[in-house]
Amino acid sequence: MSVAASLTELSAEEIQACRDDPAVLPAILTDRSRPRCGLDKAWAGLRFLFDAGDLRFEAAMLDEELLEQFGPYQVNFVSPYVMRKIADDLDWEGRAADLAKHYDPERMRGIYPDIWARDGDDARDYLLSFIPALREFTGGAADRKAGAVVVIG
Repeated sequence: MSVAASLTELSAEEIQACRDDPAVLPAILTDRSRPRCGLDKAWAGLRFLFDAGDLRFEAAMLDEELLEQFGPYQVNFVSPYVMRKIADDLDWEGRAADLAKHYDPERMRGIYPDIWARDGDDARDYLLSFIPALREFTGGAADRKAGAVVVIG
């Protein structure tokens, strides 16, 4: 099983268009000119760190229980307002180091892909390696007053 997550930038109008007609989403997701951020298989581990670090918008963005089914896609929509909040939360050079304090392989047992105890610091570094790209993506989207669709699957 390989469950990866990615974020694709959408305007507020495009989010509404997807909600009105789920058939709109595939064309958006296949448009390679759109800003996007891949989180590979790190999304669930990142969600753990976001939860532990009390970054509720970031954690909700990656929450499996909040996923909506849109055709073959499981998605979370992030409004432009929430994107601004996420960008502000992540816009700190020390954010990765702060999140690293919450890395706990024992408490992460069972969190996909469940490599935390086996890989230790390497797995922590793998998770944190996604923070710069996530910062860049969310900051850019927020500057453009855009949101995103998070696809997990």
